[in-house]
Amino acid sequence: MNIDDLNDKLNALLFNAQNRIDIYTIMTEMLDNGIALPDAIKKFTLGKKTFGMGKDASTFVMEKVYRKLSTGDGGVMFSKAIQDNIPEDEFMILFSAEENGRLVYGLKDAVYLLETKQRVSSSIKSELMMPVILLLVVGIMMWVLQFKVMPIIAKVLKPELWPDIAINLNNMSHFVVYNGVFVVGALILLYWAFSQSAPVLRNQTVRPILDKLPLYSEYKQMQGSSFLMSVSAMLSGGTSLAKTLQTLYDYATPYMRDYIEKSINIQARGGDTGGNGECLNNGLFNNQVSFGIYIYGDLQDFQKALYVISKKSSEDLLKNISSKLAVVRNLAMFSLLSIIISILSMISQLTAAMQNAS
Repeated sequence: MNIDDLNDKLNALLFNAQNRIDIYTIMTEMLDNGIALPDAIKKFTLGKKTFGMGKDASTFVMEKVYRKLSTGDGGVMFSKAIQDNIPEDEFMILFSAEENGRLVYGLKDAVYLLETKQRVSSSIKSELMMPVILLLVVGIMMWVLQFKVMPIIAKVLKPELWPDIAINLNNMSHFVVYNGVFVVGALILLYWAFSQSAPVLRNQTVRPILDKLPLYSEYKQMQGSSFLMSVSAMLSGGTSLAKTLQTLYDYATPYMRDYIEKSINIQARGGDTGGNGECLNNGLFNNQVSFGIYIYGDLQDFQKALYVISKKSSEDLLKNISSKLAVVRNLAMFSLLSIIISILSMISQLTAAMQNAS
């Protein structure tokens, strides 16, 4: 692998959500003002180079997109040209809109999706800040106990005379100091396992259980919102529901294909009282979203209702994450308070034990 290949991989990794929000926003404005897509992209990359930003990830990716559009690679569609550099749910929204000549709407929906993900990420970071700080304080306290406090106590009072609370705190601090790094490593490994398995794991026994756990449940809800946005975009452009579902199935992740296949099968049989809602209620959504789909399933402007429902689902996701992280924060505060109380109790009991020993 040469230096150019390494540079290409690095730029692809650095092409983050904010880069895409900026690009989609600029492309939306230029397309709305009648500028052809290739010309808009060319102007974007030229402007980046003119003002000293020609080596950033945005320029690198958009130059690749421009080359694909110019040569016909990727089917001369923006969504397919940029597909390798964006997540599947984002691609589905862009592709669904672009196939129906509504790329501008797709760009706006993609911006909304990205901003929702950013809000989720920001919410997680802000809510986790206090628990992380509290756990760091606990770790420092355990280190001080293990290496400073307990050795001094051992010189004054034999360990076999220690009260139970002192023994327990000593064992706890020993575990945290010597095994804490392995616990952190295990948590990182679990997150890596989630990121790798979430889009592809389809086991009908294991996956329903995982989808009830943190991270997996949020992933499922976000995928549901993206799916509804994509369906809405294609229906708005006049695509039939059958073709919409088949197109989304063709480009979906293995995980999403299972749900879309259920919708295809229901739609092929013909829904009864629920109309389109009967078809889209495939097990992907919570009860509230499923109810909304069912209620509005027979409306003539069903696609508009889907769009509103998808945004409501995203808002519910943010609330759900905040409530779960509040529990984590409270547990961290409770742990710190419990340790402080235990240390004070240990000091009191050790004082009494030393007086008895003397």
